[in-house]
Amino acid sequence: MTDANTDAQTRSSLGRTILRNTLFVSSGGGLIRLLTFAYTILYVRTLGESVYGQYATVLAFGGLFGIFFELGMTQYVERTLAQDRSRLSELLWLLIGVRLLLALAGIGLLPLLALGLGYERVIVLSILVLSLTYVLAAVLAPLMVIFTSHERYDLWTLCQVVGQVGTIAIGVPVLLMGGGLVALVSVGLVVMLLQIVVCLGCLRYIHLDPVHFNFDRRAVPGFLRASLPFALSALALTISFNIDTVLLSLLQPSEVVGWYSAAYKLVPTAISILGGFLTVITPSLARTYVSDRETVHHWTRISIKWLALFALPVAMGTSLLAPQIIALLYGPAFAPAAVVLAVISWDIPLRLFNAFAGNVTAAVGLERAAWRTFMTGALIGVVLYAPAIMAFGMLGAAVVTVLTDGINAILFYRLIGKHLHTSEVGVTLLLVSAATLAMGGVVWGAGQFTILPVTVALGMVSYSILVVMLRLVDRAVVAQVMALIMRRRRVI
Repeated sequence: MTDANTDAQTRSSLGRTILRNTLFVSSGGGLIRLLTFAYTILYVRTLGESVYGQYATVLAFGGLFGIFFELGMTQYVERTLAQDRSRLSELLWLLIGVRLLLALAGIGLLPLLALGLGYERVIVLSILVLSLTYVLAAVLAPLMVIFTSHERYDLWTLCQVVGQVGTIAIGVPVLLMGGGLVALVSVGLVVMLLQIVVCLGCLRYIHLDPVHFNFDRRAVPGFLRASLPFALSALALTISFNIDTVLLSLLQPSEVVGWYSAAYKLVPTAISILGGFLTVITPSLARTYVSDRETVHHWTRISIKWLALFALPVAMGTSLLAPQIIALLYGPAFAPAAVVLAVISWDIPLRLFNAFAGNVTAAVGLERAAWRTFMTGALIGVVLYAPAIMAFGMLGAAVVTVLTDGINAILFYRLIGKHLHTSEVGVTLLLVSAATLAMGGVVWGAGQFTILPVTVALGMVSYSILVVMLRLVDRAVVAQVMALIMRRRRVI
C-alpha cells in the first residue's frame, strides 16, 4: 500500500470519528437545545429586564472569578488522558482534590468580594449560592472528562442532557411560582447533584468507576505547572466573556445589563449548534497528532471552511434582522437590545473560530502560544471596556467585544496558519464572504416587505444556491455525513 493511500485512509478514519461523534452529540441534544432555548426566553421574559440584569450579573461575576478555582487543570487532564489513558487514576484524583480545595476557598472569598464592590444584598446572596456549585463542579467536571478523553460521547451526552432537562424541569416551576433570583440560582445545585449520580452510574457501567483513591500531594506542584498554560488561556477567555457584563453592572443600571445580556445570550445560543463539534475535536485530534500530523492539518483546514460556511451568514442575517428578532423573542420591553444584537451578532463567527482554534492548539501542543493570544485580546478589553461603557453604554461594550474577539481571531489565524499550514483556506473564506454579502442583500431587501420567517427562508435559499454555484460544498464530507446519518437511523 502506498503512503498516499495510507494517508487517505488515516484522514478518512479521523474524519469518520469526528463526524460520528459530532453527529451523536448534536443529534442527542437537538430537541433539548430547543427546549433550553425556549426556557431561556421564558426566564428572560418572566424576570424582566431589571431582575434578569441582576441574574446576568451573578452569572458573569461567578464566571469571571471562577477560573481561579479551576486553573485550567481540567483541559490539561483531558488532553493528557486522550494521549495516555493509563494515567487516569493518577490525574483524576489530583484534579478532584485540588479543585475541591480551591472551591472551598471560593465560597468564602467571592461573597466578600461582591460585598466589597457594593452589590445589592440579593446579588451577594446569589453569588454565595453560586459559589457552592464550585464544590459540585470539582467532582462533576473530572467525571465528565473521563468520558471525553475516552471518546464516550454517548455517555457524555446523556449526562449533559440530564443537566439540561433537570434545569428546565426544576426551573420552570420555580419561575411560575414566583421564585426570585436566589431560587433560580439554587436550581443549579440540585441539577449538578443529579448529574454526579448519573455520571457515577455510567462510569460503573463501563467499568471505569473511580473508587480507588489515589491522591499524591507531592505531585500537586508539577500538576499545577503543567496546567498553567491552560489556566492562562482560560483566564483570558473568562475575562473576555464576563468582564463586559461585570463592568456594565458596576457602571449602568440593572435594566441596561438585562438588555445587553439578552442580546449577547443569542451568541452562545448560535454557537451551541456546533457545540458537539467543538466538544469532540480536541481528544480526536490530540490522539491522531501523536502519529499523523498531516491528517490533523488536513482536517483543520476543512473545519475552518465549514465553520465559515455556517457562521458568516448567521451573523449577517442576525445583524440585519436584529429588531425583529428581539421583538419576537423578548417583547417590547427589550427593544433597546436590538442595537446591541446588530453589533454583537458579528461575534458569532469570531467566537466560534476562536473556540475552535483554542481546542486545536490544545490538541497539538500549542497551548502556550494560545494563552498569549487569548490574553492579548483580554488585556485590550480590560483597557477599553470601561471608557467605552462610560461613553456609549451597552453599545460601547458590544463594539469592544467584537473588536477584541476580532484581534484574537487574526492572531489565531496566523498561529495555526504557520504551524498547521492552513493559509490556503484564505481564498475559500473570500468566496464565503462574497456569498454572505449577496445573501445579505436579499435579506435586507426582503426584510422591508415580508415577515421574519419568510425573510429568513429567502436568505437560506439564496445562500444555498450561491454556495453550490461557487462550489464551496465538499461533496466527500457531505457523503460521509449522509452515510453516518443513514447508519444511525438504521441503528435506531
